[in-house]
Amino acid sequence: MIRVLDARTLGLDRVVVALARPPAAVRPEIHRAVDGILADVRTRGDAALLELTARFDGFTAATATELVITPDEFETAERQLAPDVRAALAYAAERIE
Repeated sequence: MIRVLDARTLGLDRVVVALARPPAAVRPEIHRAVDGILADVRTRGDAALLELTARFDGFTAATATELVITPDEFETAERQLAPDVRAALAYAAERIE
């Protein structure tokens, strides 16, 4: 099972510490879970994406179009972030790339 890191419940500091682990420290079952998610999205496309969005994000959308965020919406949301949250998201993005 994938561990969801929710800064609202764990606190931002604990989420950042959890994200700081080196990739080699990730357990094999997590790699398998992620591989399964990617395979599901590749195979079933939008249907899998909608199911996973509901499961992990708690947002239910009828179509993938409802998940699209315009550049203006993104910029507005980004401006409303607290600086420490913005820094944590930037750090998380670096870990993905």
